[in-house]
Amino acid sequence: MAESDVTAEDWVTLGVALLQREGPRSFDIARICGRLGCDVADFQLHFADRTAFALAVARHWADQAEAAAREARRGKKPSERLLAMLALTVDADADLERGVRALAADHPEVAELVCAADDRHELILTTDLAAVYGIAGEEAQEFGRVLHALHVAAMTRPAQEAKTWGAGPARAVTALLGSNFPIE
Repeated sequence: MAESDVTAEDWVTLGVALLQREGPRSFDIARICGRLGCDVADFQLHFADRTAFALAVARHWADQAEAAAREARRGKKPSERLLAMLALTVDADADLERGVRALAADHPEVAELVCAADDRHELILTTDLAAVYGIAGEEAQEFGRVLHALHVAAMTRPAQEAKTWGAGPARAVTALLGSNFPIE
C-alpha cells in the first residue's frame, strides 16, 4: 500500500485486528507503521499519538456496539427488544471488547468512551426492563446494571466461554423478574 493511500480507516482496521489478536501490547506505533509500510510521519497525519490512535479504535468498537443495539431493537415489541439486547453478548466480539477495556486502563480518554458506551447499553436495558416488567426508576436501573454487568463479565471470560457464559445467568435474572413482575 502506498503511503499516500493509507487512510485513517486503514490504521483503525489494523489496530482493531491487532487488538483482537494480541491485545493492547500490540499498540507499538513503529510496529504498526511497519505493518502498513509507512513511517511515524504518515501515522501522525491521522493521529497525534498512541492515545489518539487508541481512542479511534475504541470509537470503532463503540460505534459497532451502538449499531448492533440499534439493529437488535428495530421494529420489535419490548420483550423482543430485551431478548435481542441480551443476545448481543453472544454476537459480541469478546477479543475486541477485552482489548478496548484493557486500553481504557492506560488511556483516560478511552476509559471515558467505554463508560459512556456502558451507560448507553445499561440505559437501553433499563428502558426495556421497565417496558416489559412494569418496573421503573432506580429498581429498573439496578436490574439493567446487573444485566449489563453479566455482559461485561462474559466478555472477560476465555474466548471459548465468552459467547455462552452470560446466557444462563441472564435467563435466571429475567425468570426472577418474570416471577416477581408478571408480564401482562
